[in-house]
Amino acid sequence: MAVSALMIAWRSAGPNDASARSEGRDYAEIDKTVTSAFDLGLDRQARQAGLAEPVDHIRELAAAGLEHVLISPRQGWDQATLEAVASVLPEVHAI
Repeated sequence: MAVSALMIAWRSAGPNDASARSEGRDYAEIDKTVTSAFDLGLDRQARQAGLAEPVDHIRELAAAGLEHVLISPRQGWDQATLEAVASVLPEVHAI
């Protein structure tokens, strides 16, 4: 019950201490996680260049208090997409 109520509160007003307290939870103890899909296109160079937007989005999510981001390419995982994402992991981990 608490998790679903917190998710509803978060979706409507963003994560906050008041919504956590109303469910008897300590906001600081809650892992803040989100999923995000992105499109890198079909061209290998476009995939590498296309990572700036998802990385910027991850920065925005971190600034909003999200701690974990699960990413998924819209076109599906293949070797080139995996390599492109792996190339920005140091930058993402530094956020």
